[in-house]
Amino acid sequence: MGTIPKIDNGIVCIVDRGNVRLAAVISSYFSNPQRYFPLFLFPDIRVAAVDVVDTTQDHFISHIVGNEAHVLINNALHRIGGYSYIILAGLSNAQKSYILASKSSHAIEITDISEVQGKLSAVGITKRDELSCRSTEILKGLFLAQSSGKRLVIDEGAGKLPEITKGSGGIVVVEQKDDDASCVVAVNYAFAVGSNLEVVKPLAKQETRSVQNFIRKWKEEGLHNQLRKVLNKIDQRVGHIRFVDFEYATFFTDGLPYALGLENQIPCSHVNCSLRPDLFVLNCLIFENTERFNSAAVFSLEEYFTGGESEWLVEFLRRNNYYVRSLVGREATVRNLDFHAAHFPYDVLHISSHGGEVDGYAVEREFSDRRGKKHIVEYDEVLGFSPVPGQDIVEVHRKTIFRTFDGFIWMSPELKEQNIPQYVFEDMLKVLGQKEGKDTSVKREAKDKIPTSCAIRCSDSIHQGLFRTLASHSSPFVFNNTCWSWYEVAAFFLFGGARGYIGTLWAIRNGAAVAGARAFYENVFGQTILGAFHKATEAIKSSSDRGVYIFWGLHFSTLSAALNPEESRHRVFRELVRSLFSWIEHAKESTSNEVKRNSIEIVESIREELVRNFGPLDMEKLNAEIDTNMRNVLDGTRSSAFDAGRKPDSQRSIDHPVEFRKSK
Repeated sequence: MGTIPKIDNGIVCIVDRGNVRLAAVISSYFSNPQRYFPLFLFPDIRVAAVDVVDTTQDHFISHIVGNEAHVLINNALHRIGGYSYIILAGLSNAQKSYILASKSSHAIEITDISEVQGKLSAVGITKRDELSCRSTEILKGLFLAQSSGKRLVIDEGAGKLPEITKGSGGIVVVEQKDDDASCVVAVNYAFAVGSNLEVVKPLAKQETRSVQNFIRKWKEEGLHNQLRKVLNKIDQRVGHIRFVDFEYATFFTDGLPYALGLENQIPCSHVNCSLRPDLFVLNCLIFENTERFNSAAVFSLEEYFTGGESEWLVEFLRRNNYYVRSLVGREATVRNLDFHAAHFPYDVLHISSHGGEVDGYAVEREFSDRRGKKHIVEYDEVLGFSPVPGQDIVEVHRKTIFRTFDGFIWMSPELKEQNIPQYVFEDMLKVLGQKEGKDTSVKREAKDKIPTSCAIRCSDSIHQGLFRTLASHSSPFVFNNTCWSWYEVAAFFLFGGARGYIGTLWAIRNGAAVAGARAFYENVFGQTILGAFHKATEAIKSSSDRGVYIFWGLHFSTLSAALNPEESRHRVFRELVRSLFSWIEHAKESTSNEVKRNSIEIVESIREELVRNFGPLDMEKLNAEIDTNMRNVLDGTRSSAFDAGRKPDSQRSIDHPVEFRKSK
């Protein structure tokens, strides 16, 4: 399926996410075949960064979003080995305040399109020939410009562009948006991997939720006209494409399951444009060529273990020399899933459980903003519970799903048209963060199966997938073989850093789940994840669950079989030790008591994992490895033990940069 492109880290770019035109014009200057131009998207932040984020103050949401964007981009820059120059494109002073590079002599600040040619030529990036296009064809224009080695010029008087010549290989389908440069990331990716490109109209903001509801009504109420609505949306965009002419298809979308309409004609994958596709593409490229842990975590309720896919999978992975952490039956708790998904080093996380929508409460709450004006917010609330081992307390996990605000559907165009000041929503969140007590302004009713709640059933309660990091800050593959797991719960895994995720569009039957999982894993070590995924969909194509699986990922990603079980075990041990000391340092450096408490809790959990599953022999091997590396450092050399991307403690900024810890 083609050569995996290299990351071009000579010049990288951070652009205002809403500035599609500027992102496209700059990208056109970087058109080296088989080289991916790193374009980072910075969110719309209108307040400057502060040293300490206080959730009781105004603009705290913006501060959190800005800090998170900085941390994620900074980590990616470390992982690609830095840069010679960094372009800051269309960023306001507020946005730039979150980026340390704005103070660097290596930063190239470009305010608008008129500055692009001059600023880039000053650092030796020039292109004499140009390709002109109208804004309505900007993605097509960018792809043609890159393919012909020209720079893109936006000219509303330009003629219609010629059709893109179709070739062999794969095809990338991208939904064009006027206010989101994620579609430019998709074009840069398509050019880098040498695929064909098709540009289609985007989904409206409310259509993603509608698609989920259509599928639910089709499967739960037997309304086949609801399926037709989904298929019509797919057909309107790609019905004219002859997909059998291509090796694979990758769809950059906000949430339309194109593969459902293609009926498994060719291997299909998706990239979620709403969930940092810039970082998703980079993670797939970076971690494809880094050292693997060769380990897996298998999470399963007892009913799906014995005689089901999970028991077979644990043995299968061990036969392939993987170190496997099995969380089954009573071990399949909320707390175990929470810790192991985030902090245990693994390449594969397989989940076999119940999933989908869960019960909760419909809540209506009245509040007054700082100017005394009353508002009513309606939301659904889902609660999960997790007993704390050794303590007589239970942690409560709450997820809030907003429905309406002052009678307008949440996130709807009608609500946006009201031009409600940002402080009103900040006041709302502060009120929701307070204990309700006997507040008579709150109306609460039990509600069955809250739409889009999508949790994972554990042995003691439910986990709602609220992950921020995965696999000890790595980028693993996740197979969530539960019901209704393709979108809402998938979002947390994808945003947390997964480089591949398989989920289900509806409530999958157990027989299909077992057959699909076995077909996938039996093939995955001999080909790409996408190729194995296609085999899994083929295995259940004659069942009523045909088309149930969706793969969020890229066509070239792979999983590798391990060579030696002891080496796999030691890699896990070594990473746990590294992570342990990293979190200790994090706790020591932080000025936040909450961060200190959370870090110490993680340290204790990692230490428990080490004590429970490893012994003196592992410590002897670790000490010998440290001694060897220290001797090599003194000799002015580096040990091959760290050459594949894992650095010793003195240079571990690639995995856990200091800035990451401070920002948290």
